[in-house]
Amino acid sequence: MRPTISITAAALLAVAGCTVMPGPHDPARTHHTVSLVNSLSWTHAVSDKPDALRTAWPLAGLARHTEQFPLAQVKQCDAAGVCSWGVLKARRTLSAPRYVAGGVAVDVELAVDVDRSHDALQGGENVAMAIPADVPALSAKRTVRKSLVLQYGKVERIGLDFGIGYDLCAQRLDKAGNAVDACDIPFQ
Repeated sequence: MRPTISITAAALLAVAGCTVMPGPHDPARTHHTVSLVNSLSWTHAVSDKPDALRTAWPLAGLARHTEQFPLAQVKQCDAAGVCSWGVLKARRTLSAPRYVAGGVAVDVELAVDVDRSHDALQGGENVAMAIPADVPALSAKRTVRKSLVLQYGKVERIGLDFGIGYDLCAQRLDKAGNAVDACDIPFQ
């Protein structure tokens, strides 16, 4: 039994040592941290101007991280100018983040649901949004799952129905929290 205990103890120490020592691609070796910057964007249904929600999250806390985006209205008009409207409900989950040469690998799941009405819990409050029954309504439901390798500072885009898009970028930060890489995802 003693050899089994010794082997088990050695294995646990080896695993513990791996968690303390940064890997070969870990930016901590150069005193950097990493944030994942992401944005869900669409065309504002009333103003027809770009609209988006942009957030940034420290990579260290994203082992399995879900973000529910606020409800929004979208519309699509045909060539004759007849428009259909919809309520956008979206959620994204990031999992399995890991450092790779020149960036970060991460698994992304993006669920987008556009329909006549939706409700959601936002900021501790129940909210609802609906398109009137006499207005043509949009409808689409889609879940995208992708394994991405994000090179630092390079934006990856996932295009969806009705002009909806999702952008994701890995950004290194120095000790003072200043961006080392430019993630060209605009604030709307």
